[in-house]
Amino acid sequence: MPKPYVICHMLQSIDGRIDGSFFGVPTTAELSAYYQKKSQSYKADAVFYGRTTAVGIFTGDTPLQLAPVNQGAKEDYIVSNHKGQWVVVIDALGTLPWTREALARPRLSGRQVLMILSEAASLAYLDYLRSLGISYILAGAQNIDLALALDKCDRLAGIHRITLQGGGIINGSFAKAGLIDEISLVITPVLEGTTGIATSFDTDEAIGMDEYRLIQTEVICDNGLWLNYQRQ
Repeated sequence: MPKPYVICHMLQSIDGRIDGSFFGVPTTAELSAYYQKKSQSYKADAVFYGRTTAVGIFTGDTPLQLAPVNQGAKEDYIVSNHKGQWVVVIDALGTLPWTREALARPRLSGRQVLMILSEAASLAYLDYLRSLGISYILAGAQNIDLALALDKCDRLAGIHRITLQGGGIINGSFAKAGLIDEISLVITPVLEGTTGIATSFDTDEAIGMDEYRLIQTEVICDNGLWLNYQRQ
């Protein structure tokens, strides 16, 4: 199946954490600006997030209220007039509480949301997304079939280049499936150390034996570091 080129692009502490108190350190703020600029330089057709990250950035986790829908077909739905960058969120069961206020956030200016759902998402949730003008793709019965999702993104939404920006569970799932072509890590010179905080790649078992070669490095803000790897 055709597959978009996937760049996993993350800002992390030395010990691999992607959340925590280290974001309050001034150097991390400087590196965050570098991280955003680097993300834009990739000129990706889409930025991919997991549900937890999308809750933190866009929607909050307020209760979802859906009108009952008793019949209808579960089919992919793509808004055809979109020409900007996609913000793609993976949410297998369809629980993310989008609102018109969330869609109007500055961070979504010039972008449009595309949800990746499993067939287990309810008809009511699909109707809810359509009412908000949100596109969606169905990939997998209960869990997301990432290879199928990427194939559909390529064919149906014209997404050929992706920056994958976590959280760690989604990143780990992509890595485990062998779908990451390039890794871009901006490392802030801080040890977070707190247990229970997500890392750049979180899985419940070994990811596998894919090897990456180091193709670029850069020292940033005196003590920060950018590491760029490409899959061999």
